[in-house]
This record gives sequence, C-alpha cells and structure tokens, in this order.
Amino acid sequence: KEVKRLPTTAASGYLGAFSLRQRMLFCVQNLEYYMMEEAIEPNWIRFMSRLNNVNNIDDLLAEHWDFVDQCMKDCMFMNHDLIAIINKILASCIEFCDFMQSTDGVDSKASENQSFEDNIKRLDAKFTSYLITLLTTISSLGQEESVEKLRNILYRENFNGFYSEKIERDQRGNDTVTSSISG
Repeated sequence: KEVKRLPTTAASGYLGAFSLRQRMLFCVQNLEYYMMEEAIEPNWIRFMSRLNNVNNIDDLLAEHWDFVDQCMKDCMFMNHDLIAIINKILASCIEFCDFMQSTDGVDSKASENQSFEDNIKRLDAKFTSYLITLLTTISSLGQEESVEKLRNILYRENFNGFYSEKIERDQRGNDTVTSSISG
C-alpha cells in the first residue's frame, strides 16, 4: 500500500520487484505442482494398486523400490543437470527473499532507490537466465516417457510465450556451437 503513495519514479523499482516476485512464485508453484500431481501422485496410485498383488515382503520391497525409482526419475532427481539448474533457480529465489527482507521498507531516497532497482535488475537477470536454461534443457531432452511429462513444465512456465524468443535464441546459439565443434 505504501508503494502506491510514492512518486512514479520511486515506485518503478518496486514494480520490478513485484513482477519478479510473481514470476518466481509462479515458477516454484509450477515445479511443486509438477512434482506432486504429475510425478508422485500417478506413481502412488500405481503403487497402491500393485500392492493388491503382493504375496510377501520381497514383493512389497520390489514394488516400493519401483515406486521410489520412478518418482525420482519423474521428479528429475536422476538428471544431475536439471536438478542443478532447479537448485540455482531456488537459490536465486532465496537470494531475492533475503534481499527484500533486508530492505528497510519503502524509502524514497533517490540514491537508495537506484541501488534497489539495480539489485532487482540483477536478480531478475539471474533468475530469468536460470529459468531459460531449465526450459531450454527440458526442450532439448529426448523422447522418453518421463521427458514427455517434463515438457508439461515447459508448457506451463511458458504458457503465453513469454520466454519463447529467449528459448529459441538459446537453442540457436547451442546449434551454432555444436556445428562449429563438429565442423
């Protein structure tokens, strides 16, 4: 509410922070939704239905390990590149939260506002870079079943094409690097 009372020039830095916060929240919520609803829950339902056919403890353990293994694959825990990127995304979200908590509320001093805006721009660029890397990596994966599920993250994160141009530019850059290495 306090930001609404600020002059337009002072409020612009906060608008960038609000926008970044929303994009970060949207990303984290989509990752959570994917892992819970598309990775774990279907595997849990399959696991529970298979328990009806279990005759001994060895069968139970085999089904359990099957469940855990499939959940780990679907949640990207077996792909070290993807999990490293997700870790960076989450770390940038935490860095943003720490920065926002360290500010002393709404301050209209021009020099401090410029520093605030610079930090928000830096955090925005960092988060966007990591998110584009995640989306590009997912879009370049093969055709396995778990990869098809992962593509739903790509569709959900980029539902309105906001990142499409950046993803295409990133993929063209990778194709250029690949052709120069192989050629």
